[in-house]
Amino acid sequence: MSQILIAKTLLGAGLGICIVFFPLLTVGQSPITSRFVNLTHRASNGDVIAQVELGADWIAGDYGRRDYVQAVHWFEAACAQGSADGCAWLGSCKIMARGTALDPEIGTKLVNEAISTGSSVGLRVKADLISSGKWPKPHDGPPIADLYSIAALQGDAIANDKVGSIYLEGRGLRRDLNKAAKFFYLGSLLGNADAQLHLGQMYESSLGFDDPMPYGERSGRSSIEMAMYFYNKASEKNNRIAQYRWASILRSRPSSEQDVIHARALYEASSVHQYGIARLALAQMLEAGQGGPADLPRALSLFWDAADKSVPGADDAARRLHDKASSDIVAAAEVKLKLLRQLDSRFQK
Repeated sequence: MSQILIAKTLLGAGLGICIVFFPLLTVGQSPITSRFVNLTHRASNGDVIAQVELGADWIAGDYGRRDYVQAVHWFEAACAQGSADGCAWLGSCKIMARGTALDPEIGTKLVNEAISTGSSVGLRVKADLISSGKWPKPHDGPPIADLYSIAALQGDAIANDKVGSIYLEGRGLRRDLNKAAKFFYLGSLLGNADAQLHLGQMYESSLGFDDPMPYGERSGRSSIEMAMYFYNKASEKNNRIAQYRWASILRSRPSSEQDVIHARALYEASSVHQYGIARLALAQMLEAGQGGPADLPRALSLFWDAADKSVPGADDAARRLHDKASSDIVAAAEVKLKLLRQLDSRFQK
């Protein structure tokens, strides 16, 4: 693989607690780091498209956490310059009181005005709000699936993922795996991490569907290899589920010790986003010394945390390790769990 995710660990008080992770290439900056630097520079210089994309990235949590205040800042800047997409995003934030004061009246107006100008983002956020029961007014227009479909056909990346999910699950439209894969693939091409994750899951599950990729692009890769290909893409945008799924494949069928090391790094990255099952898997690797040195105090702290998140098997693992651990290991684990909780509050999404 030309790209691997390496977790950089800052040591807090010498306790080995993982604080910050950066997705890195083996050489140079990662795609997500380069994107952040590029978009921030352009947005700060008044580039409307960059302002909208940067705000959307903050909403998606692509830079390690969701930050609605940052998102609203850039959406307001774009909307002030006449961007319909920026106004639609801003309207959604006002309706949901995310990063700004609750104002459903202004929010609804902004979304509807964006739709009237042909904004695909406006259609999609309205569909999101209706489906979640947050749209302030009764909806007597087109079905939600139609709103998503129109936005998808207009090139909205998130809408393509939504339509793919609708076809996959048969919600509002007849279940159609071929169409689901097609829309996930289009969303993937447009850079949507959820679409990349979902297409990867379809490949990993070996669901019977027509390959959406152009002839020859798959190059003889197996379904598992295709799953890892799309999990890789989604992982570059800090999608915690994709990081976990990719790690689990590498861990279950390693071709080298490097795969095991890589799996541990991916579990580390997913764990930063408070994904309980990833923390359980990471704890197992830390206890066994897989992919790096063993760390029993940290393993126990992660077992406890996963148990608090009701992850199956975590409570039994925590009790087992606790019963055989020394009092010093248990005491160190308690300190690490306290620090982990502090870090979680910092990175809360």
